[in-house]
Amino acid sequence: MANEPLRVPFFSVHSVYWRVNCEWLIALAGPRALLLELAHPAIAAGIAHHSNYRGDPFGRLYRTMQTMTEISFGTEEARRAALKHFHKCHARVNGVTADSRYDARDPHLQFWVLATLIDSVPRVYERFVAPLTAAEHCAYYDDCARLARFLGIAECVIPPDYDAFREYMGAMLSSETLEITETARAILAALFAPTPRGQLTRAFSFVGIGLLPARVRDAYGFQWNETREKYLERLAQFTRRVRPRLLRAAAIHPHAWKMEQHILRAD
Repeated sequence: MANEPLRVPFFSVHSVYWRVNCEWLIALAGPRALLLELAHPAIAAGIAHHSNYRGDPFGRLYRTMQTMTEISFGTEEARRAALKHFHKCHARVNGVTADSRYDARDPHLQFWVLATLIDSVPRVYERFVAPLTAAEHCAYYDDCARLARFLGIAECVIPPDYDAFREYMGAMLSSETLEITETARAILAALFAPTPRGQLTRAFSFVGIGLLPARVRDAYGFQWNETREKYLERLAQFTRRVRPRLLRAAAIHPHAWKMEQHILRAD
């Protein structure tokens, strides 16, 4: 059964990508990635007009993460179903608003959404789990670029290596392409509504807000100071001490754990 094709994961269980992305703690990267997404006017417009962000503010993020989970840790059958769902959802997201023209099939927009995760996840991993070497950063990005190709993102918009990706992120974060529009602010207001769920969301987003580039954080109007920065670092120190003591089954995503156990049994 070791050669059963439907049980072969997209990424090696020994890869840096697997090691980083299987951790439960990287869920803390979600709010940072989402806030960077919303900073692109076209993406904010698409979310506002094609998702129920008021009634189900985290529905889209949950579905995105579910798709990435199936592709990253699922069987071949599961990841192809996830890819089909990915393209089906994007096919109907397009339009024109006062802020922007948007089309979810635009490869530049598709890559920016993925780039927010590529940039956010390792930051959270290094801060809250363990450091990565320069070679590990490169290997991680190489797998992410492979994921981008699997998603059908045009090769011409995918930076060829990690150094090029860092240049791309630097250029995007300093350019006028990113702008916090009223649409983005309305979505954020729904996420952080003065309700128990909104307050919980705001608390969960503390890490993501703290790890945002200062320019983007300031543009959103988030308050950040030395006290908050020290609290963030104390929290990170605590998780770095505790994480090595946890059982692996409790610390990683169940999809990843299930696949790992299958591969061990097959071997």
